[in-house]
Amino acid sequence: MQFSQVLSEMYAASPICTFGLKASNVPPLSGGSNGLGDRIASYVRETKFPRSLFKSEDGRVVGTWIMGNDYRVRTGYYGGYPAGYLRRIRSLFPDKRNVLHIFSGRVDLHTLPGDTVDINPALKPTFIDDAQTLSRVPLENYDLNSRRSTLFR
Repeated sequence: MQFSQVLSEMYAASPICTFGLKASNVPPLSGGSNGLGDRIASYVRETKFPRSLFKSEDGRVVGTWIMGNDYRVRTGYYGGYPAGYLRRIRSLFPDKRNVLHIFSGRVDLHTLPGDTVDINPALKPTFIDDAQTLSRVPLENYDLNSRRSTLFR
């Protein structure tokens, strides 16, 4: 499997995060009826940030997040998610309870709880595995991960 196949359609480059999330299998939030629209509304409601996410004509959520100049990483791990990033992800997916953080290094599991995968055992991930294959990870147990084919279950 190619590395690019492992990455989801969400990708980030701090301090600006630009992404696209395909809508094909996005279920609505509990009590909602508009899968992506519900998630965008949740993002605006929970973060109190301006509406910077939109549903495009091809059925994707697209947007640009200005991450600001707060480069602190809660875990202290170089290359980790910048301040506020996981909170934003959680606001888009408040219904997801079984999260898999792939090639995670160290992740702030308090903000977005879940299991971790890393090839480096010194980081004490839940699963020691190569993100390109994930052969030791029971992907069917997770309802949110960064593999394109299983982003939603």
